[in-house]
Amino acid sequence: MENEAEEQLALIADTRARLAARLTTPWWYHLSLAALMGVLVLAIGFGVGTGWFALVVAVVVVGEGVLIGAYRSTMGVWTATWDGFPSSTVWVAFGVALALFAASAAVHLWAAVVWPIWVLAAVTVVGFVALGRWTDAVWRRRLKADA
Repeated sequence: MENEAEEQLALIADTRARLAARLTTPWWYHLSLAALMGVLVLAIGFGVGTGWFALVVAVVVVGEGVLIGAYRSTMGVWTATWDGFPSSTVWVAFGVALALFAASAAVHLWAAVVWPIWVLAAVTVVGFVALGRWTDAVWRRRLKADA
């Protein structure tokens, strides 16, 4: 009975290790998500009219759904939880994203130049790609550590 339990635990550990090795997000996923967020920053910054902004938000939401579906079909797995991540880091990441959105709106409202909007969009894209790669690394470490 004890040997059977050890064998089962070893099988679980092996499965988790194989899953961790397989957890390599397709190159297009983080880049596409980042591009969607960059478009949102641009829409906020350029202050497109209410109807156009609603359209941009709809495109972003549908785009995220399409990305999740494509990821699921490509990878065979999906997780929508932030459990296991340092909560302070997650809140800082969300705070930075919110600050970028707010800064883009501030540029639209109070600046006469538009180049800062493009810079904010570029920072958003780079930041989301970096955040995506970091979350992948955290998931791999977490799976290996629990194995």
